[in-house]
Amino acid sequence: MKKIIFIFGLIISCSVLYGQDNMLIYPKNVPNEEEKTMQILRIADDHVAVDWVGINLEKIPLFEQFTLQFGEQNLVVYKSRIEKRGINDFCFVGKDGDRCSIVMTVLDDDIQGIIHTIDGIYSIETFAKGEHAIVTIDQSKFKEDCPNIVGYYSITGLKLAQEPERGFYIVVYDNGKAERKMKQLK
Repeated sequence: MKKIIFIFGLIISCSVLYGQDNMLIYPKNVPNEEEKTMQILRIADDHVAVDWVGINLEKIPLFEQFTLQFGEQNLVVYKSRIEKRGINDFCFVGKDGDRCSIVMTVLDDDIQGIIHTIDGIYSIETFAKGEHAIVTIDQSKFKEDCPNIVGYYSITGLKLAQEPERGFYIVVYDNGKAERKMKQLK
């Protein structure tokens, strides 16, 4: 009888664990949302829309598949790799073939990243502690040539020796202030 109860309990606990919510990014209301949205949109002319979200980092070690929900998007990505550098200091990479990818760098309460879908590119930004935004980026406003380029960086933040031939990377310009831009080479 004890074996039956143990097996029954094990089955129930496994099914509960399997059925848990794997929502990594989800819609969230923040105080003064409209004012904060306007502040983000004024930062750069390529920012065209803002969706406020919650990001549940505790889900990353528990699951292999994640749901990203923001705006009209409801995406599924699979854990590709995690580069752990310390406590609350890591980089998460997830993708779903060619349809969607996410690169997210976490350092304590600061979360930055890029989500690339077939519909566009979105930036993950931390506004304040616990307040994160997904910013829709208008790629047509990227600068193609700029004489004041400070450097080229991989999405994970490593400085590249030269401009890469293809792929995604961040171009840092110096026009009196540094701006982060994402460029897709074809």
